Amino acid sequence: MSKIKVLTPFPGVIHVRYAKQQELATAFMRMQEFYESSIEGFRGRYFTREAFKEAYMRDTGLDTFTYCSDWAGFNVPGRTVNKFIKKFDLDASEQRLVDAILEHKPARGRYYVIGTFENGADSTVLDHELSHAFWELDPKYKIAMKKIAKGVSDQFRNKAMRELRATGYCDEVLEDELVAYLSTSTMPDITDLFETLNVPWRRVWMFQAEFQRYLKDRKSGKK
Repeated sequence: MSKIKVLTPFPGVIHVRYAKQQELATAFMRMQEFYESSIEGFRGRYFTREAFKEAYMRDTGLDTFTYCSDWAGFNVPGRTVNKFIKKFDLDASEQRLVDAILEHKPARGRYYVIGTFENGADSTVLDHELSHAFWELDPKYKIAMKKIAKGVSDQFRNKAMRELRATGYCDEVLEDELVAYLSTSTMPDITDLFETLNVPWRRVWMFQAEFQRYLKDRKSGKK
């Protein structure tokens, strides 16, 4: 089993970085799906790996379980991590992840856990997960992004929400996901994900400029 790295790039943000995508996804899978699974019967409930694997294969319509290659980044609010620890019997990979989180979580206040892997993960994956952390931890970030989002047409928003649901996100996180994708993804990735030529590019540039401004301020210690 490869060594994992734990970083705390910003106050309250715990970044767990694995060497391999398989190990990352295996460790985060049940915690992530407990938080935001779009498959009925899993979000907020206890479940086994076997039960989720069967349901995921039915949902994707595939004969093989592709979860560990489908997802390159993970994000879970601390409040959900706390509930997960109490509700689940942890296997070895989950215990290792939880031990790393508990060792680095702040003594008080909210925190957010993100996960990436080293081989094949580019900077946009990390930025995407950081957007989720900022959305949860800083009301100023959420307010700024919501203000930009108001300028997105209903037509594009509805199309984007449908695509995100189809990708595997539950309704409760759709706005958070929309902001994260538009704020941190490349132009080709945005076009591919939402399968439309009517992407509001001027609005996308506003999202991305705001994310970069916020990230720069956080790195410099500006609040």
